[in-house]
Amino acid sequence: MNNEVETYYDRNTSLFLKYDPHYETYGIHREVWGNGVATPQDAFNFVNSLILNIIKRHKLESILDLGCGVGGSLFYLAQAYSKPCYYGITISSAQLQISRDISKKLNLENKCKIVKGDFQKLPKSLPVIDLAFSIEAFVHATDSDAFFSEISANMNKTGFLIVCDDFISESAANLPTNSSEKKLIELFCKGWVLGSLTRVSKIQSIASKYGYQLMENIDLTPNLKLRRNRDILISFSVIFLKPFMHLSSYIKAIVGGDALQKCLMKELVSYRFLVFQKIK
Repeated sequence: MNNEVETYYDRNTSLFLKYDPHYETYGIHREVWGNGVATPQDAFNFVNSLILNIIKRHKLESILDLGCGVGGSLFYLAQAYSKPCYYGITISSAQLQISRDISKKLNLENKCKIVKGDFQKLPKSLPVIDLAFSIEAFVHATDSDAFFSEISANMNKTGFLIVCDDFISESAANLPTNSSEKKLIELFCKGWVLGSLTRVSKIQSIASKYGYQLMENIDLTPNLKLRRNRDILISFSVIFLKPFMHLSSYIKAIVGGDALQKCLMKELVSYRFLVFQKIK
């Protein structure tokens, strides 16, 4: 994975947790206002709840978060369903330290085991995994084949892999380089330090090479709250902040987030929950 990703999260994680709302979920991802969601905390945990349902339904025992941040999703799952063993991997030393502080606070040190590493080259110490998931982390992969190859080699023969992330639309993938839409997509990629922004059809093709079949493809974009007052204010500030992206990772994140919102509204990008199952 690009070293810039590690630097990006080392510098920004404490700021994300301090200035961005997370409602004590420790989640560094977006709110999804799906069915049954009544509060911002529910919205932050909506994707986690979808994963929890799959774990419970199939009685899975060994769970791995690929790009776990500070462990928010793992802590939610461990508190909601204590039976499985939970593992996480983060590229960031800062996130690893924060996750250890939180797990100690929640008394989950023995239940949630988080290590530093690259999910394109998984640690040898990992056990066989029944379900792996990646929330808003797959886009940082610089080698999609390595992502699927690594987890396939460490997964139960009927295991599940969940990728919840942004995907470029088929039409947007073929836009001319000099188009305003293409430049907007590139600004999102630059701001959030993306390794790749992939089409669903491409990830499905790569996954099939490693024995995975796409079982569910849920478009969560309609469940996102876009252009809130906070987002509109940020959008105005981006006009002045964009020239200074190179000076600050946090400014880069703000500009990238604004570009993502515009990409979602223009349907250049969609936010999807993909469930794969290993069939061979």
